[in-house]
Amino acid sequence: MPYPVPASRVPFLKIDFSKIIFSKNIFSNRPRGSRPGVVTRHTPFIRPVLQCPHAGTRSAAERKMKKFCPFCESEFQTTTSAKFCSESCRLYRKAEGLNPIQRHEILKRVLAKERIPGTDLLWKPDFYIELIADQKCLYCLGELSPYGFALDRVDNAKPHSCWNAIIPACGRCNSTRSNIYSFEQFLLLKPGLERIRREERKK
Repeated sequence: MPYPVPASRVPFLKIDFSKIIFSKNIFSNRPRGSRPGVVTRHTPFIRPVLQCPHAGTRSAAERKMKKFCPFCESEFQTTTSAKFCSESCRLYRKAEGLNPIQRHEILKRVLAKERIPGTDLLWKPDFYIELIADQKCLYCLGELSPYGFALDRVDNAKPHSCWNAIIPACGRCNSTRSNIYSFEQFLLLKPGLERIRREERKK
């Protein structure tokens, strides 16, 4: 059995004597006549536990938290208190609104993150602009949010594609539906959502 490296030669490690592991049967095979607890040449070698002082701390990858960017409506991971996934999203947030080209740039970042093939129609600005041409939410008939790409998916379990992300939706309806309701279930709430929008316009 090789001898352990002395702690003096490994400066970043320290010996925690309070956590030295002893075997339950350490003195079970002691020679006849020897007293228990007395270390002799027949006593098995006890290797102390070398513990790194940073062993209890979590790594940066483990401290990452999943967040939801309020601007581009995409998930991102961070170890800080950042609210936006990138600096461009934070700057765009300060602006009054986005034009369709800027909206499509945000959508392209989401498509690239989800590894959508370049042949998908959502990569084409003309196809995307045609989807949001009315600037009306399909659910509540209200105006689309001034930020984000303003598209909802038919099936939220699937990525954004020209067959799935084809529903123009405002941010409120998109976040309300979330992963709770399916597309067919949320359409049942459409009359109530339209009534709420009409009452808001009267105020």
